Amino acid sequence: MSDGLKDNASTEASFGAFLKRQLIKSVPPVTANLDGQVAIVTGANVGLGLACARQLLSLHLSHLILAVRSLSKGEAAALNLRESFPHARVQVWVLEMESYASIQAFVSRCRSELGRVDIAILNAGLALKSFQTCTNPQTSPRETTLQVNFLSTAFLALLLLPSLDARKGKKDAVSVPGRLTLVGSDTAYWVDARGLQGQPLLQAANLSEEFDGFERYKMTKLFVLMFVAKLARDLVSPDKVIVNVACPGLCKGTAFVREPDNNWAKQAIVSSLIHLMGRTPEQGARVYLDAALSQGPQSHGSMISEGEILP
Repeated sequence: MSDGLKDNASTEASFGAFLKRQLIKSVPPVTANLDGQVAIVTGANVGLGLACARQLLSLHLSHLILAVRSLSKGEAAALNLRESFPHARVQVWVLEMESYASIQAFVSRCRSELGRVDIAILNAGLALKSFQTCTNPQTSPRETTLQVNFLSTAFLALLLLPSLDARKGKKDAVSVPGRLTLVGSDTAYWVDARGLQGQPLLQAANLSEEFDGFERYKMTKLFVLMFVAKLARDLVSPDKVIVNVACPGLCKGTAFVREPDNNWAKQAIVSSLIHLMGRTPEQGARVYLDAALSQGPQSHGSMISEGEILP
């Protein structure tokens, strides 16, 4: 687990280590045969999620669920995938990550229609420039980044565990553990801890005062790491479900940021940085597949990047 690498934490958290991961290290294409398996990818109609879906299907995945906010956009993506991979069953299911009711309905459908799920990659996430709260009546007022990136993702992960359990079903049917991969970020290393002192963590992450979208995003990704470490340590055995976090690095060609930046100079700098250093969605998605398919029980509770376990 990542805990065992704590002596490397300060080094891996440095900007130099980020540049090394981003510009020098890479993950080769994953090789596996997923014939007969069922996978779920959230946020799968664009960017990294769509690239991940395509790569899973290229490994002969039999049944893919694209979990998306917009049914029409999901069906447009699925149409192309079905044409490219006619062997597979590709379905589009609606999943609104701002709504606990939508998450519960999605998982209920998984249990009734799928039975066992072999792979779940929770890719859906966002970054916002301004403070916004979820408008869905099923959730208490929460800042949207916190709700989508952490609270709803953790809720979905917990509810999916029974479907991913390797011991589910017939006694002799499945011996391979299910795979649950959440998407994280090494920006979690850069959280300003001063903003978390003296108050409960979730309260600090829900404040509107002096809102900094990037700082809030980093905070939610830190919470994801903490959640997965706790989940793996205390609640889930790796012989039942291997749970880990995939860090795809800085990627271009995504619909990650939902609102434009009114600071044109800042936007130009960020866009140039992404253009020069950003990985393609295909390269970033390889990290997802490496975490979800190649990494073994030693990755349980850990964050994976470039084929390595990070602190």
